[in-house]
Formats: sequence, structure tokens, C-alpha cells
Amino acid sequence: MSIESSQSIWHSAPLRAKYQALGYDKNTVTRTHRIFAGALLSAILALGALYLIDYMALRYRIGRDGLGAATATVTILYGTPLKNGEVSIFWDQPQTETCTRSIFPHLGYPPCWYAKRHATKMISRNPPAPLSPGPSLRRSDPSHAIA
Repeated sequence: MSIESSQSIWHSAPLRAKYQALGYDKNTVTRTHRIFAGALLSAILALGALYLIDYMALRYRIGRDGLGAATATVTILYGTPLKNGEVSIFWDQPQTETCTRSIFPHLGYPPCWYAKRHATKMISRNPPAPLSPGPSLRRSDPSHAIA
């Protein structure tokens, strides 16, 4: 980050007066801004490295032991909310969902720790709206009415 961009806060007179009233000088604000920018950049790079390492470990497990060792299945039940606020779960039709044994989602599958915690899929509370004729089918001009 350049010094010019970090000192741009001092071009605004009200902000300059506010910071000076609090006892901050230009160097303190610039240093604090650099520390926060560096911490944010470090956090983003650490998350990116963790994602990459997690993906590489998953690909290694797939290559060594096959897809079955890197993935698992979770039983999913469907539920729908009732009018009284309770949830009705359909136990008669359990579904299976494939998940990966990793921290992050990879290969289009959710991680198993997430899939196990969300093993009930909620069916929409609201039914679909009835179909209405589109604007091209509506007659706003009475001269086109069928007699």
C-alpha cells in the first residue's frame, strides 16, 4: 500500500479535525491503517493456504485409496414446517448425500461435518404461486376485446 493512499484520510478537514481532537497524528493513523491492512491480507492468505492444503490432502486420499476413502454418505431426511410451528419429518423416504472428508467443500460435494449437522432438508414452507397470464396476454385496451 502506498503512502499516498493511506494518507488520503487527511485530505478531509472534518476527519482530520476528528482524529486530531482524539490525539492522533498523521503517523499514528497511517501506522494503524497499515497494521490492519497487513492483518487482513495475512488472514486472507492463511485461509487461501488452508483451502489449498485441504484440497491437496483430499486429492492425495483419492489417488491413494480411491474415491470411497475420501467421500462418505449421509442420510438426509425431508421435513416441512407445520402451521403450529412444529416440523413434520418424512421418515419413510431417507435419501443419501455424498460428502467429502475435508474442511471445505470440494468436487461439488459439501464437507461431511456440515452435511451431518444439516441432515434434515426443509421443503418450502410456501406453496408455489398460481400461474397468472403474462403481460402479453392481458388486454388493457378495450378496443381489442372479443365481442
